[in-house]
Amino acid sequence: MKKGTLLYGGGVLGQGSIEYLWVYVVAFIIAIIIAYYIFTSYSSVNNILPAKCVFDYGIGCVGLIEASNNSNTMIALLGTNTQPYPIYNPKLFVSQDGLNMSTNCSPSYVKPGQVLLCVGKINEFKPVLSYASGTAVVNAKYCGVSFGNCSNGVEENFIGNYSSNVKRLIMPKVSLVIAPVNNYAKSNQNITLNVGLDIFGYILPVANPELISSNPSISILYNAQELNNGFITVSSGGAATTATITISYAGLSANTSIVFIPAYPKIIVTNLLSSNITIINASNGAESTLSNFTLPESVAVSSNGTLAYIATASRVKIVSLSDNNIIGSIQTGSYPSAIADANGYLYIANAGSNNVTIANENGAIIKSFSTGIFPNYIAKSGNNNYIFVLNQLSENITEISSLSVAHAIKLWAMPYAIASNYNGSIVYVTFPSLNRVAAIYTNNNTVAWQSYAGFIPFGIAYNSRYNRLYITDIGTSSVSILNATTGSMLGSIGVGFLPTFAATSSDLGYEYILSSGSNMLSIVNASTNKVIATYRTGIFPTSVAET
Repeated sequence: MKKGTLLYGGGVLGQGSIEYLWVYVVAFIIAIIIAYYIFTSYSSVNNILPAKCVFDYGIGCVGLIEASNNSNTMIALLGTNTQPYPIYNPKLFVSQDGLNMSTNCSPSYVKPGQVLLCVGKINEFKPVLSYASGTAVVNAKYCGVSFGNCSNGVEENFIGNYSSNVKRLIMPKVSLVIAPVNNYAKSNQNITLNVGLDIFGYILPVANPELISSNPSISILYNAQELNNGFITVSSGGAATTATITISYAGLSANTSIVFIPAYPKIIVTNLLSSNITIINASNGAESTLSNFTLPESVAVSSNGTLAYIATASRVKIVSLSDNNIIGSIQTGSYPSAIADANGYLYIANAGSNNVTIANENGAIIKSFSTGIFPNYIAKSGNNNYIFVLNQLSENITEISSLSVAHAIKLWAMPYAIASNYNGSIVYVTFPSLNRVAAIYTNNNTVAWQSYAGFIPFGIAYNSRYNRLYITDIGTSSVSILNATTGSMLGSIGVGFLPTFAATSSDLGYEYILSSGSNMLSIVNASTNKVIATYRTGIFPTSVAET
């Protein structure tokens, strides 16, 4: 065989000049690609700070971004007031390549050390990744020591210059964004917020934002942005509470809702046939019994965790959980059989009068409206925006949004219980006579899936953290676990006799399972799907809620 040849399939292959030339062409193309990526990495849009942004005095340049698309070239300046006095009504004037731009900055009143933001459009098309430079002037009035002196203050010009690689203009706007790492936490834990400034589609971490809370017990524990990562941590000081958090920065604002739940909640169980409720202190397992309830069937807890609402045969009774005393009642329709609390309102399903009563948490009636026949079960979406009332005998669901009926969802085959996903787009329904569970889209009434769920499935709960359904099977005295997306069976858990009700804890860490035949509450660790505690209840427990 000749040297430099290769046998393949009985033939002789030689590598000639054409093959060598092709190898060099491929190598050249690869080299070009590598060089391009090195260049674009060096000029990456993630490298937001310019090569140079300096003012002679008065303004400290945090960053300047110039971004362009086929029709717009925009400039954003982020700076701080380095003067020892406030400035008023700042404006930015830019001169670049013989063209000028002017724009107002925010906020209009800038304290010493406070951040200002100036965003404007310049009438020049600059290709992406091209080099840009120019002069920037911030004009503002001297404010003295009080806001009253601002309008008559002497104007000053703070002169600077800049250079920047032009970024791709993804969005022609600037906004403040809050991305909660966790919206819910126990009261002895903290909630982390990721705060950023979205400039033209690029996120800058925010240093030292101003935080305003609707609740005085909420505070910033520390500001981790000092480590340049954009995270701040919020504490409730140990209080179980809710709040709307508003973040302000550079004249912009954004808000989000947070919830601190009790570190060690009280668990309340209604016992239908012994006409009492069981209250369990989760911190030490102590149980107490409160009597004087006629056929208590359902329970809900107020948003601040201080009150419990017990649906009895003829009315809803209000219980103070600080001393376990009945402090009032709510007159509803006939036979209130299910109750839920969402966004400060109580939704009460009256199975005997085929309607729903809405009341505030003080017990005042807001309104009522008709439902289907025999409404006996209520579920709410995880975000509390939707309430779903199951009408067992008319085989449909009444969907409620913004205190009004949105529409009805058709069902079949005598459904027993329902649950909702986090945003209310899907409801999950048990059908005991069919031994099945169905997932139904709420917007168009179509079935996403149906699945076998053990023998006589009854109660159902949805856990959004693990995307699982927990279904009580009274025929096998167990709990079936299903994948909420596909309906596939993931396993089962043995519990007490005749398990009829399931609920998910507010921190999504536990499942509460009531076994009516053995008068027992089982607590399941949702991460391991193992029973970690059991408690005795009264006779025939029917519902459970926690503070």
